[in-house]
Amino acid sequence: MVDEMAVLDKVREILILVLDVDDTEVGSHTSFQDDLEMNSLQKIEFIARAERSFGRTLELGEVAGADTLADLIPLLRRAV
Repeated sequence: MVDEMAVLDKVREILILVLDVDDTEVGSHTSFQDDLEMNSLQKIEFIARAERSFGRTLELGEVAGADTLADLIPLLRRAV
């Protein structure tokens, strides 16, 4: 699998695209909900795009608890 920084950069790029936010607003520990005000539909779109981009399927229960890129990266790396 690709190194962690490449994964972080790609997922960050997807997040910026889905939320239409400035790249300076998104760090690895930026809260999707509190800082970026991501709603549930945006989260679904974001996760779907990330899954397609990496050819992985994430567990819904794990994704529900992910609120930052730092939370999500290990899930993508472990996903089937």
